[in-house]
Amino acid sequence: MTGSTLLATVALPQAALVGEVRDSITLEPVAFAEVTVAHAEAADPGIPSVRADRHGAFVLRAGPLEGPYRVVARALGYAVWEQVLESMPNGALTVLLSPIPSDLEALVVGGGRAGDPLSLSRDAFVIDSHVMETMPPVLESDVLRVALISPSASPPSDYLSVPFIRGGTAEGTPVLLDGVRLFNAFHAGGFVSAINPEAVDHARVLPSSGGEAFGVGSLSGAFDIATRDGARDRTRTSGALGIGSARLTVEGPVGQSTSFLASGRRTWIDRVTQAAELAGLIEEHIPYFFRDLHGKVTSDLGGVRRLSVSGYLSTESFSTPRISSSRDTVPDRDTVRRGNWDMHGGGSALSVHYRDRVGDGGILDARLMRGRFASDLYSRARASVGFDGPPVDDADPADGRYDTLVNGSGSMISEGAEAEVSWREGRSRFAVGARAERLHGDLDLAADEHWLVQTFSVRRSLWRIAAHAQAESPLAGGFGARGGARVDRFTGLGATTLGGFAELAYRAPSWGARVAGARSHQALASTRDEEALMASYLAYDFLVPVGGGPVPANTEVTVGWDGELGPLRLRVDSYWRWLENLRMPHYGARVLDRPVLGDPGLWELAEGSARGIETSWSWVRERGLSVLGSYRWAVVTRTQEGIAYTPRFHRDHELEMLAAYRGVLGSVSAQLSFRSGQPQTPWLGDVWLPGYRDSFGHAARVGGWYNSGRLRHYARVDVSWRREWRVGWFGGGELTPYVSVANLFDTPNVVAWLPTWDGEEWSAQIPLVPFAGVEFRF
Repeated sequence: MTGSTLLATVALPQAALVGEVRDSITLEPVAFAEVTVAHAEAADPGIPSVRADRHGAFVLRAGPLEGPYRVVARALGYAVWEQVLESMPNGALTVLLSPIPSDLEALVVGGGRAGDPLSLSRDAFVIDSHVMETMPPVLESDVLRVALISPSASPPSDYLSVPFIRGGTAEGTPVLLDGVRLFNAFHAGGFVSAINPEAVDHARVLPSSGGEAFGVGSLSGAFDIATRDGARDRTRTSGALGIGSARLTVEGPVGQSTSFLASGRRTWIDRVTQAAELAGLIEEHIPYFFRDLHGKVTSDLGGVRRLSVSGYLSTESFSTPRISSSRDTVPDRDTVRRGNWDMHGGGSALSVHYRDRVGDGGILDARLMRGRFASDLYSRARASVGFDGPPVDDADPADGRYDTLVNGSGSMISEGAEAEVSWREGRSRFAVGARAERLHGDLDLAADEHWLVQTFSVRRSLWRIAAHAQAESPLAGGFGARGGARVDRFTGLGATTLGGFAELAYRAPSWGARVAGARSHQALASTRDEEALMASYLAYDFLVPVGGGPVPANTEVTVGWDGELGPLRLRVDSYWRWLENLRMPHYGARVLDRPVLGDPGLWELAEGSARGIETSWSWVRERGLSVLGSYRWAVVTRTQEGIAYTPRFHRDHELEMLAAYRGVLGSVSAQLSFRSGQPQTPWLGDVWLPGYRDSFGHAARVGGWYNSGRLRHYARVDVSWRREWRVGWFGGGELTPYVSVANLFDTPNVVAWLPTWDGEEWSAQIPLVPFAGVEFRF
């Protein structure tokens, strides 16, 4: 086939076929390509197709079959590759797939479709660059916000980009960047994710702790993000300029077998708002910025052998001017009233991945990893002068009477190593692996008693040593089975746990069904209180190992069906989840003024449950109309001290629709979100209480059962437009301007209800907000 090449190199036994799939232009690996080996003269291929891994590697064992052989490779966005071989080659195969021109791509069916999250995995919701480009950006393209299209993902509010998965916990759903846990994987309090979209190859929403997420060892799935290798053909530059941010990516070859990718991003919210303040457009600027940098170097060592080093570094800062301590300087009165803030934080991640061939048909994947997040916080504001004295607002600002609201710092670390060997025997696939991980968390906070955090100090560490084994095999009559077992040793807790998963599936030509069960464990606790009102605005969390047994656990059962009819794909899943031995703060505190971060030493043992039905569908074409959608009904509960309640982040019903039309004038996208109301504690009335210091007394609010009420429903429409223009600058490239509007109809959505003596107030979600920018690629 034109533009496709087959290379044979390293010797292989006759029964095994090991190789990799690459882009014929950039020579980057093509993830999840479908590879089939069949006897050229037989009607029954005899060997099931396999999917390449995230690095493009694949393994097939052909058994005693003799040539000639037909090898077929398919991947989304590429022409079908086919080659007939007279005998099983004496080398590893490198299949080079030719990208399909955009005006022809809609004519090709097979191997998955670009921008179709349902076509690559029966477990995961897979997000590629096409999906990220289609979804209307909020500030800019965001891989974690795109995950909201998945029916398994539930956003707690507009201000937070990291959703909850099937009623699980935040600490139980890690965000992985090239296999490394990325702590606090967001900026601006959670509004935008910390991953530069230019560096992302794909991301997977893994809703279960079994199947593809089994090796992670989490309570409630994972967000698995894989970054791209750099281009191998030439040096390339891409990026974007927006109203509030800019990003730049440079990639290219180093010698014959190595590539690099460097990607950076910075916001200029501080600069833009400062200029607007000087121009009189706003009253006060926002002294905030973030920046992040990602780099990756990949070296091919021959055959399927490769070594890659991936690193990530981010910083963010919110800092208002300090109040002068000089006796000769009288600070501005407004500065005293507003107080001052100093918040600095940053994360890092390092992944060293090595892949090699083992024996005649096995593949070894080994990884060293380290993730870290550190932050410090200081805030000072006005205070009262004595018990009955006037506040500083009414006093002389030069007298220096103001309090420290909070002062503290903390860090989280995950570091260790893992290795897995996978191989095939005929139609079956096997894998065994081991993982050693050290988890450390420390946090020291000193705070005013009525502020966002509590005063506490915690420092904990533990090692988690795990071994696991998996097997997958087709059975007779279209049935198939897979399963695995996992043993975890949590040092410091003196606990050893046994987990596993099992699945029975049936596959017909155009549909399939499955039933699965899984059990998993994780020894992490969050210092975050999801029930606090401010948790809807600030996503920052500090994780620490649990202080003792029992170990938190998850048990789940899933029944699913999927089918396709032409370009239409449909997936339906029913699930039941039971969470045990969770650590949570006492639920009875007032939602409006309870702290976001608290002492995990005071947390109580709790349980959780979730059950629901998820439906997702896709109709994806390169030209014309494409539609992605999902609907989810679910019931989620937490149980503490024998009392069950619905957590604040949950909504019983969620509908997400993303429609995109691509024509000669560009691409127009619209996203509809319609969700039922979140829980709230209703206000029943006021009770007059007698006074002790005066004769008047005061009124007290009386609430109903905790979270027994519901806020009003949520509705929002986002729209965007983008168009590519080819230009001749710098040897030729593309410019893509885009415009988007969040909450087009300015729907008054709310995240909380605030009772007042005059009636009621609503804590609002984001209003109508426009965004604009231009992307470039050379």
